Amino acid sequence: MTEVELGRQFSDSRIGSIVQEGEEAMFFSTSRGLLKYDGSTWERIGTPSPVLRVYHHKQSNRIFVGLKQGAVEVVLSDSGTYAVKPVAGISTKQPVTHIIGSDEAIYFIGENEMHRLIPDSKGAATYHEFPKKLISGAFLYLGDLHLLFYQEGLFLWADDNTLKSVGTYAQLADNQMLFTFTSLEGTYV
Repeated sequence: MTEVELGRQFSDSRIGSIVQEGEEAMFFSTSRGLLKYDGSTWERIGTPSPVLRVYHHKQSNRIFVGLKQGAVEVVLSDSGTYAVKPVAGISTKQPVTHIIGSDEAIYFIGENEMHRLIPDSKGAATYHEFPKKLISGAFLYLGDLHLLFYQEGLFLWADDNTLKSVGTYAQLADNQMLFTFTSLEGTYV
């Protein structure tokens, strides 16, 4: 493990998430925008602030960020500069607090809604709403999306936007918190 010092000009940034883009660089979602670190140099990429989540989709080699309102894709131009572009189909006023994906789909998850993008298609993300529910966590297990709803429990989501209860875990804690990380060995919750 190597200690990495955040440059003085970025020292007031609170880090929310970190991803590595292959062997090239690391991206940090922060309270002051998106930062890129290539092993020696820090660069701020012009995104709306704050960046709540950063996600690298390995199969398509694309970078997405969740914002206070919606999500964007970070694109490297031929000249070597970064630009942000809207993700087709995502026009939400909700913060995108989770972005998770599989080979086939990327899920942008807000407070009570979700957008599903098929990265290999040219189509727009599809919109799915869960009225009167509050999403407090999400993860993929064996390719299936699981959503944890505050005070309701854990549910398996299906493509037709139906939810199947996996268990009622609401009694475990008043303030549920769920996080995941993925390694070469699998996804851990």
